[in-house]
Amino acid sequence: MADYQRYWDEKEQAYAHAGLDGTELNKYAVGTALAAATQDLKAMKSNGQVAQGRVTLSPEIRTMDLNRKVPSASVRDCVDTTGWKLVDASTSKEIKLPKERLTRYVSIVKAERWGDRWVVLSTTREADKC
Repeated sequence: MADYQRYWDEKEQAYAHAGLDGTELNKYAVGTALAAATQDLKAMKSNGQVAQGRVTLSPEIRTMDLNRKVPSASVRDCVDTTGWKLVDASTSKEIKLPKERLTRYVSIVKAERWGDRWVVLSTTREADKC
């Protein structure tokens, strides 16, 4: 769970300046998790946007298989983004997002243990509120 928290810490840092530079996100995210974050960051940078604030997490391990050659785990999380705001990078003015947008949602996370740390392979945002 500590490495999953580091994934989010690094993601928040990357989104705060719309780039991977100065972060270790690629140490904690690989595969589609890193690809999705990279795509978000490119869009944010081209639109002159950054994210400010913090995300609140409530992760629970659903499954864990330590007997595989590459240990794996699945995590169910309630991601709360109400304290994480999208803002204009030059003015710091908050960008209004659609009211129907879920700010608290269920996320299913797939992770594997690579050497001495766990890495996030994918995150699937569910349509469910939490």
